[in-house]
Amino acid sequence: MFYEINKKGDFSNNDFNNEISKAKIRLTKNKKENFIFNEIRNTFNQGYSINSTNYVGRYITFELLDASIVKGHLHCFMDNNRNFLHS
Repeated sequence: MFYEINKKGDFSNNDFNNEISKAKIRLTKNKKENFIFNEIRNTFNQGYSINSTNYVGRYITFELLDASIVKGHLHCFMDNNRNFLHS
């Protein structure tokens, strides 16, 4: 399973939460597993680099569990200036 989104713009925390919800839906859509998303990391002021650009912001990681077996992870990031989202 792979889902990735990179967005630039002017985002709110609500936008960030909506993108996380959309990612969860895409990861579970048409799957036989009943995934449980377990938040295992929620870090503020985390350094993050993508495509040779450095950011600092909020980084959240969820485990995707099916019957207590880790099937994958969902990583989400929004920079402190609220103009970049990645999940």
